[in-house]
This record gives sequence, structure tokens and C-alpha cells, in this order.
Amino acid sequence: MRDERLALQTLKSIRLAFFVQTAGTISLLGYETVTKGAAALAKSPLLALLSVTVLVFTLHTLRVSTALVEDAGMTKFLFSYARIILTALLIGGIFAGVGLFAAPAGQALGAGGIVAACFFLFAAGARWMRKKYREELEDE
Repeated sequence: MRDERLALQTLKSIRLAFFVQTAGTISLLGYETVTKGAAALAKSPLLALLSVTVLVFTLHTLRVSTALVEDAGMTKFLFSYARIILTALLIGGIFAGVGLFAAPAGQALGAGGIVAACFFLFAAGARWMRKKYREELEDE
């Protein structure tokens, strides 16, 4: 027999360890950027590790949260995609603006475009997963 309280406490401990590890990685990346410059940040394997960690965490969180979020329905289809596109462009613009301080304009705009595209793909994927989940519930 398993005690669900112990399982929940274990999950909370894992979440805390993940948070501490991610905060430490971000701190090390920040220190490296301040002491060695932005060029050293791009060459750091910690940045790749952090990127993969965030990607995996986001995908697994997305799978769980898709089941919990109510979908707006197809009547707001265009509005929701327009909102996703505008938000992606805003986030990409912010990244490009910040990148202008550390890199040439072409690289900063390229990085902002990549961030915008990644955000759009994740948001559109989340919307698609919610729609698919709703259709599965309606079929049952």
C-alpha cells in the first residue's frame, strides 16, 4: 500500500531540487556573461543544458495543463491565433531589443525571430492539444 502523502512530498522535493538546479545554472550563466562577455555565453554548454531542460519541462507541463484548461471554442479561432502571433512578435521584439546591446543588429534580430518562432510553435501546439483533448472528451 502506498501513501499518497509521501508520493506528493517526493514530487514537491523533486520540484524544489529542479528549481534550485535551474536557478544555479542561470546564476552561473549570468556570472559568466558579466565576467567574460556575451560571446562566452553562446559557447557555454550550460546554455545548451538549460535550453534542453526548459524545453523538456515545458513539453511535459503542457501535456498536463492541456487537460486542465478550458478551450474557448472555434468561434474565437482567428482571434486566438492573432493573439498568439502578436504575443510571439512582442516577445521576439523584446529579445531583439535586449540583444542589440550585446550583439550586432543582424544577430539580435535573428535571435528575436527565433524566439518569436519558438514561442508561436509552442503556443499553437498548446492550442492544438487543447482542441484535440476536447474532441476526445466529446467522443466519449
